[in-house]
Amino acid sequence: MKRIVFRVNAGQGIGIGHLVRCAVLARELIQQGHKCLLVLGAVEQELSAFVEGLDYISLNLVSPTCPDESHDAVLFLSVANNFYADWVVVDDYYLGREWELLIKAHGYQVLSIDDLCRPHECDILLDVRWRGDNTSLFYQGKLPSHCMALLGPEFVLLSEHYQQAVIHSQPAEQPYTLLVGLGGGGDIVTIRKLVANLEPLAKRNQIKIQVILGPLFDDSLTFIAECADTPWVEPLIGIKELYPHLKACDLYIGAAGGILYQLLALNKPALTFSTAENQVTPIEQLEDIGHFFHVDQWCEQDVACLPEFVDAVIRHNGRVQGLLNSSRFHLDGLGAQRVVKAMMGELTPEEKVKHSAPCVELILSKHHSLRPVSDRDINHYLDSRNLVANAQNMINVQPIPRLAHYAWWFNTQRESYLLSKNGQACLYIWHQVRQVAQLHFLIGGWFVCDDDTGFQDALLALNWQLTHCDKKYSGIPWIAVIHRENKYVKLMNDYLGFETIDETHPYASAIGTVFADAHYSQFFFVTRTTKPDPQLHNIQVVAK
Repeated sequence: MKRIVFRVNAGQGIGIGHLVRCAVLARELIQQGHKCLLVLGAVEQELSAFVEGLDYISLNLVSPTCPDESHDAVLFLSVANNFYADWVVVDDYYLGREWELLIKAHGYQVLSIDDLCRPHECDILLDVRWRGDNTSLFYQGKLPSHCMALLGPEFVLLSEHYQQAVIHSQPAEQPYTLLVGLGGGGDIVTIRKLVANLEPLAKRNQIKIQVILGPLFDDSLTFIAECADTPWVEPLIGIKELYPHLKACDLYIGAAGGILYQLLALNKPALTFSTAENQVTPIEQLEDIGHFFHVDQWCEQDVACLPEFVDAVIRHNGRVQGLLNSSRFHLDGLGAQRVVKAMMGELTPEEKVKHSAPCVELILSKHHSLRPVSDRDINHYLDSRNLVANAQNMINVQPIPRLAHYAWWFNTQRESYLLSKNGQACLYIWHQVRQVAQLHFLIGGWFVCDDDTGFQDALLALNWQLTHCDKKYSGIPWIAVIHRENKYVKLMNDYLGFETIDETHPYASAIGTVFADAHYSQFFFVTRTTKPDPQLHNIQVVAK
């Protein structure tokens, strides 16, 4: 049996996430026969439920968020010595290497839980964040040589409820349930805005909105009173275990953080936004763990788009589930067990990263390949379109908000493709058939993924597109607009057989309808007739 003392903080300005994950680890250690004690800087009454059944004490610090590390270490060591501790677990952004050195000087083994990629003096470092294929490199030179680094989602500290959780679909008679939350604390004003924008959709479609009011929320009682006459809004207060509510919900909307791993373990879709600096994560890293809907900079425009996004998720549930299932990790809820094994010297390395399934690509040249766009491209597609090099030539020159894009993505009829050059994304190209009155027209476009894309790359993709559409949509004419300042694209389209027309042409009114914001004074109106091409390119299909 080992004796373990935890040093952790929770409360206003800190939140409850650090305490919740330490409690999970402590309960796993106790279940395996070890003794645990939690030491907090201060214990707020609202947090007592989260340490129920655990031994804990308070150092009664005046300001837990601004500790003197030396003074904190002296106070903590008196507790650890009296407890005859073998291990010290520290989970606190305000305590770092200086504090750990003082603890190590007294012979204790130290497990540090952190995600700030800062230097540590510990025996085990636990950081569950996935930072891409170079995750293992982020602490190089920041840890002592003997330190074991437990890095990645396989070490996420989840309660036993999440171990191999099997989730069944909701009974048909149950209403679709949205779960809204901002963590242990949060801004009630933001909650009000989210709920107010969702209410018309909820009322119209009999959707239930459950709102998590964490223990550190201000003015919760006022919000509860406001919801008294709205049966489709249900405030959840005094909740210490989120599992049953996460399991029962259909979509979570709210702050990112530790709750994301709980949702992913249950295979539940989520729309998250960052409410703290440590929640800001590159979207491609979130995609690797199966999370595709995230907004770093939440704004009023995003809130306004919320109902349309929720409606799209409901109607395209199969595609949303497909994104969840594309995760490179399987969160099995056994992270706490793996951490305990590491502490006891019993951990066996495991390969937990799944490799992406091969996709079918068309080989257009020695250096170029083309593939259909999939739902996994949802964020990269937007980030590319919003590049300044692209936006300045668009009809709408403003960046498209992420949430508006998500809603559009599941409803668009575009056929989109990604051109890669030497294995790197190069440009997106798309086309679509549109009906105006009784006539059908092809429209299309393309935009680059980086500044290195050249004239020949774009020409290759456009040649393929025209050949493809000449064959698939023979007889349907192309219509397009080109900004009069964009000489580059105008020259390319002239080369490809597009004809410039004036406002008297029979197709001009169709162009004005499809491209309503493209005024003739600023844009060239062009058209091209599809036709069978006797010189079809020899294209090789391969799996990559």
